[in-house]
Amino acid sequence: NAETRVWDRLHGDPEFFGNYRKSFVMRVPAYAPNEPGNTGYRAGGSLAGKGHVAVDPSVIPLGSMLFIQGYGYAIAGDIGGGIRGSTIDVGVDNSEQAYRWGSREVEVYVVS
Repeated sequence: NAETRVWDRLHGDPEFFGNYRKSFVMRVPAYAPNEPGNTGYRAGGSLAGKGHVAVDPSVIPLGSMLFIQGYGYAIAGDIGGGIRGSTIDVGVDNSEQAYRWGSREVEVYVVS
């Protein structure tokens, strides 16, 4: 039944069904702006958090719109000292969310 499928989609991990330019399988740890050693701001000066990711700009250009399996949409708007090659850092809002996410290997789609 359609209602059950909609309900299941709303409560499951985000999935991507659209068009994309590239896709990568990447190691994806999470970071929170309030963790020790973080300033709370992205390289461009705006606040870090959900929807922002740190990338290696030689792999994913800054400003790209991404879809990260299990996370959802995000902007590649930050760089990190330890972010090289096939690793990106996803922003979350607090340390509890970062701990729950952990570090995963997931599909990352470059949408635009």
